[in-house]
Amino acid sequence: MAAIDVKVIQELLVHIDALIRAIQTAGDVGRIRLREIKVDEVRKAVLGNAAELDAATWSQFPEDEQNELHHRLTMVRDSLQIAAGLDGPMSPKHIMHATYASNTTIVLWALIGFLLTGGLLYAICG
Repeated sequence: MAAIDVKVIQELLVHIDALIRAIQTAGDVGRIRLREIKVDEVRKAVLGNAAELDAATWSQFPEDEQNELHHRLTMVRDSLQIAAGLDGPMSPKHIMHATYASNTTIVLWALIGFLLTGGLLYAICG
């Protein structure tokens, strides 16, 4: 497996920080779950004593350790999303990130697709 790019790790750290802020403002249940997730332990393994991720320091980690730290960060992020009560695709670029489409929207787009398909079939056959 190839070495993990520093940008990927930085994006994970930013996402984790955003989730922590969301959980802390959301309510008691999320804050209780947050205490059970070992965010600081994983952050210390990645950053050491530094405040921010340094590309030179990250590139000095062996490839196996980079992969392990990436996996641990991903697991922490996923745990934080569960604690925050977020559901749906993880990627912020996904169309249904954080919330799913409503039933009405799905049925409407299905009907539009059927109508367009029927119109195209009519035009082809005609």
